[in-house]
Amino acid sequence: MVEQGRCHAINAWEQRRLGEIATVVGGGTPDTNNPLYWNGDINWFTPAEIGSNAYASKSERRITEEGLEHSSAKLLPAGRTILFTSRASIGLTAILTVDACTNQGFQSLVVSDRTDVFFLFGLCNQIKTQAIRNAAGSTFIEISGKQLAKMPLQIPSLDEQRRIGKIVRTIDSLIAAEKRKLELLEKKREELLQCVFSQRLRLNGCTEDCPQYSLAELEMNGDIHMGRGKVISAIQMKKNPGIYPVYSSSSKNNGEMGRYGEYMFDHELVTWSIDGGGHVFYRAKHRFSITNVCGYIQVRNNIDCSFLAYQMMFKHSKLHFDYTSKALPSLIKNMYDLSMPSLYEQERIGRLFKVFDSLIEFISHKIELTEQKKKALLQTMFL
Repeated sequence: MVEQGRCHAINAWEQRRLGEIATVVGGGTPDTNNPLYWNGDINWFTPAEIGSNAYASKSERRITEEGLEHSSAKLLPAGRTILFTSRASIGLTAILTVDACTNQGFQSLVVSDRTDVFFLFGLCNQIKTQAIRNAAGSTFIEISGKQLAKMPLQIPSLDEQRRIGKIVRTIDSLIAAEKRKLELLEKKREELLQCVFSQRLRLNGCTEDCPQYSLAELEMNGDIHMGRGKVISAIQMKKNPGIYPVYSSSSKNNGEMGRYGEYMFDHELVTWSIDGGGHVFYRAKHRFSITNVCGYIQVRNNIDCSFLAYQMMFKHSKLHFDYTSKALPSLIKNMYDLSMPSLYEQERIGRLFKVFDSLIEFISHKIELTEQKKKALLQTMFL
């Protein structure tokens, strides 16, 4: 029934050019050397600020009325404008919730009175695909406002646009709410890391002094073992596919570079990226491998592995690490001064941050699934 209704509706849709249903507006940058043009009240967006949220409400920099008048930037109306990046990363979008302007990295879409802004926002993946296909440039690819305006689109009546737009708005509101939860959790996690590992906050009943040790001293005492992964190439992984994750030097995607048919470890570890600036990870017990650009720490006596990992994460965030150097085990052994309370307190702290990370992972996965469902729904609707 849904498919029949859709087919019936699409018969009434008509082909229109994007420029017929929205005005395409470019941006500009006031003279950065003129202080009279900057630090005003007008939001001024750059492409780096767009893409992670459906709405844009506050820019990192602002310009003055004088800056607006003395540049090619245009004031764009709230609620009727879709910011659309037009160079380098083409097709990053957001709906303006405040009057604002942009730099020249945009060709923004100001909808007409006969166009629903949320409906057009739902079409932006289709517009993006066409824009990338038609983009050109020697230094970086770019789509012009004229090219965007010529793009053909299938458009229904305003009433049907509004019904589709309501679905898009509802899904985006759900995603935005989950992202706010995620931001609050991540902020609270960072605050707790600061409080706990600067010892401004101690757990109830834990008052004893915490001795300080370097990793080198812990290793010398036999409390930890430090090592390094082995070479695992993409060719090896292709020849021997499997289900076991392989972690490498990247800080993205939890450091995972792929899956392999063999594994090196089946217990919890602290790992860090040797080539990636020493970024620290806690690896819970599971079967996995790490490459030669990762170091690892296996705990032995009276140390909770998760506590050690979270304390190292906190310490690493305070280091001014030389990213041109390799974070070899021999280098980081004396980089961290670590507080070691009782094992009881370590375990409680470790459990606390594992709960935070589980919640963060759950909400991140929920956002990802909702975005995938939205994409699939829009592809079905606009097929």
